[in-house]
Amino acid sequence: MRKSGWISTKVLVMRACASLALLSLSSCAFVQRSPGSGYAFREQEEAFGTQSVQKDREREFAAKAQIELGGRADSRSLEKRQLLLKAERRLEGKQERERYFEAKPYLRSDDERLHYLNLESSVARERFLSARKIGGEKIDHPPDVQMLIGQNDIMLGMTRAAVRDSWGPPDEVEVAGQPMYGNERWHYTEQVTSSEGYATERRIVIFEAGRVVGWETN
Repeated sequence: MRKSGWISTKVLVMRACASLALLSLSSCAFVQRSPGSGYAFREQEEAFGTQSVQKDREREFAAKAQIELGGRADSRSLEKRQLLLKAERRLEGKQERERYFEAKPYLRSDDERLHYLNLESSVARERFLSARKIGGEKIDHPPDVQMLIGQNDIMLGMTRAAVRDSWGPPDEVEVAGQPMYGNERWHYTEQVTSSEGYATERRIVIFEAGRVVGWETN
């Protein structure tokens, strides 16, 4: 009889200990840390901080894309430019960054630039440039012209070399008079987005004495 009672008491003690352990664990889930402890809501704050930084960067990319492309840019072009800006920021190493920005003016569109940046290795990138006969040499243009080249844009007074760096080699060249005088018309054909999908846009750049005096788009 004593032995049975001792076993019953032992079982009760074990059950009580188990209950206390479960109660202790469950109470931890509802513990309220003091705001002054340095631990209160730390995980929530870190998560909120990360989300806040991401949102700030998204707004930064969107604003920069809008500035670079102008107010008339369509949503698809803006989206591509934002993706490009993000890909440029992800470039690692001084050498990789310098190589890309040397070659960037020679890449004719954001699609080409994104394709280059998404290649898996520097060897694949060099092959990509070589296939397009892009040497990536440094270009000696004034800062304002260099900025336009980076945006695939042109301006009055641009040289033929600068236009070539911005829009690439023309599809056709018309020469007026002696070639030495630099009076030419350069013809380009581009596929652009429109309300009906993609459309063919024809551009003509007019040079006098080797510099841009106007252009036409139709």
